Amino acid sequence: MRANEGRESAIRAYTRYETLTGHVWRCACRARMLESEQRTGLVVYVDVSNRLQPPLPSGYFGNAAIGVTATSCAGDVVSKPVGYAASIVRRAIDMVTDEYVWSYIEHLKNQEDLSKFQDVVACGNPNIAVASWMRLPMYGIDFGWGKEVFAGPGSMSIDGDSVILSSSTGDGSLIVAICLEAIHMDSFKKHFYGGII
Repeated sequence: MRANEGRESAIRAYTRYETLTGHVWRCACRARMLESEQRTGLVVYVDVSNRLQPPLPSGYFGNAAIGVTATSCAGDVVSKPVGYAASIVRRAIDMVTDEYVWSYIEHLKNQEDLSKFQDVVACGNPNIAVASWMRLPMYGIDFGWGKEVFAGPGSMSIDGDSVILSSSTGDGSLIVAICLEAIHMDSFKKHFYGGII
């Protein structure tokens, strides 16, 4: 994929996550045949451990992530180069600063009842969420039963939920696990593989 095509060299190149997430978003919009003016949201999860000042200790155990939503019109996502979608992904990630995180924490602290946040579903047509497990060490972990047969998400049942993870081959290739309505999967695969150069 050429997300950086036509960009000035002074601008930092898009990451694999930004590029692949933009591509997944485009393919989902195409597969769902969204109207051009339809607003579509993309939830990305940002690790905040190094965005806090001071950062969390290196031995911190647990998740320190915030989900943020990027939006655009489906027509722009599908008609413009993948760099457009990648730029929206980057903007969403870049807005998660120390100040943003503390504002988010304060917002949660001021809520009387946090249960309304536990089952928030941001996915579903026309939206998607893309989590990255690319750096999660999933392979070669022996729980006493020998080499793993499968390492990945156990269940994905929400339309638009997706995870990018490293393959077990060790060659840098990635796997995209995505849940879409059955009527959209063949089209998604066609657009996904057809759009990779």
